[in-house]
Amino acid sequence: MADTRDEKPNPISCGRRLVGGNIRRLRLERDMSQEDLAFEAGINRAYLSTVENGKRNISIDNIIAVANALTVDPRELLRPLDQASKG
Repeated sequence: MADTRDEKPNPISCGRRLVGGNIRRLRLERDMSQEDLAFEAGINRAYLSTVENGKRNISIDNIIAVANALTVDPRELLRPLDQASKG
């Protein structure tokens, strides 16, 4: 078994978790279900679930569609939690 203590986090998977976590947080703040958000954004609910869980990449087109459905600027989906909604 490989020793992973000294390995740095994978920036790609960190980015997926960041975007997915922001989508989930903003969706829940608006009392939206995954099904509601997926419908409003024109994407599949199962796909949205895997994005929220950081398991799939999301295209720029879908970032914009989800941001529009959440009525936020697309940059909000890329913002670290400690900077979220600070303009």
